[in-house]
Amino acid sequence: MKKILSLLSVVIIALCTFTSCDEDMMLSYDLEGVWRGDMRTYYEHTGHTKEYTYTEISFDRDIENEYTSGSGYWTDYYGGGEFSRMRIYWEVKNKHIFITFRTSRKTIEIYNYKLNSNHFKGSFQEGTNTFTNFDLTKVRNYEDYGDSDFIKSYTLKGTWEGDMYTYYEINGRKQKATYTEIMFTKDPGESRSGYGYWVDHFSNRPGDYYYSRIDWEVRNKTIYITFRSDNTTIEIYNYKLNENHFKGWFRDGVNTNTEFDLVKTREDYDSYDYDYGYGDGYYDYWGYSKATRSSDNSENVEIPVRRFIKQ
Repeated sequence: MKKILSLLSVVIIALCTFTSCDEDMMLSYDLEGVWRGDMRTYYEHTGHTKEYTYTEISFDRDIENEYTSGSGYWTDYYGGGEFSRMRIYWEVKNKHIFITFRTSRKTIEIYNYKLNSNHFKGSFQEGTNTFTNFDLTKVRNYEDYGDSDFIKSYTLKGTWEGDMYTYYEINGRKQKATYTEIMFTKDPGESRSGYGYWVDHFSNRPGDYYYSRIDWEVRNKTIYITFRSDNTTIEIYNYKLNENHFKGWFRDGVNTNTEFDLVKTREDYDSYDYDYGYGDGYYDYWGYSKATRSSDNSENVEIPVRRFIKQ
């Protein structure tokens, strides 16, 4: 009997440990989606106060089935079709839900609430302010409405730098890029796509890089990047993305499972700062400049072929 009781004790302890470690994950899974209801918010401007009719909060986790944090939007709607939308970061930690507004850096803490897959109600606190009650209903999931793609497209916007394991073949030579810059500009409105530049640097020497114009799209949580120069596409399908860090795996149709690791260096960019112009080109290392490209003999110059290191 003692042995049986001891075994049961081990099982109970293991179950409790598993539950405590997994509760935040389960809460973040229920939280992901778009919620609508009353957050008791109001707006102050030039001495006037206006209450919002309802609020929508969208929660997108960093990566499916794995993380307990992410980004999203807090949108307050009021009469006449007007609204105020703010970017947010959120995290579930020890069953407490923290929502931070990107612009103001203010954080609200939700720790007295009831949450299931359809209903979210309770109270929250901002700083030393007293508790405010809220009541929300889930109105849609990202898988059904694509809001996750919309949020990811906003998070991508800007300039990222790191290792994409790129190398080039030309005239029998191979040269690996020391680092890569990818610049994403988002199309206006509610789009989930845009354009930009992919720049592979071979050293820190000025002009020692190869750049390509790109088009990109986020579709069903997968990120597609198409190079305009040769119409090839890479597919980023397993990744973690937040406001500062972008890492994961991609495939290009030739090699599979290439890992990458990027950090955001700029929130946005102006193409004129980089002098990349409007086409595609490469510079000193390859002995192939803009002038050479535009010359009568440019047809005889071999164009580098982009490759990725298979891992």
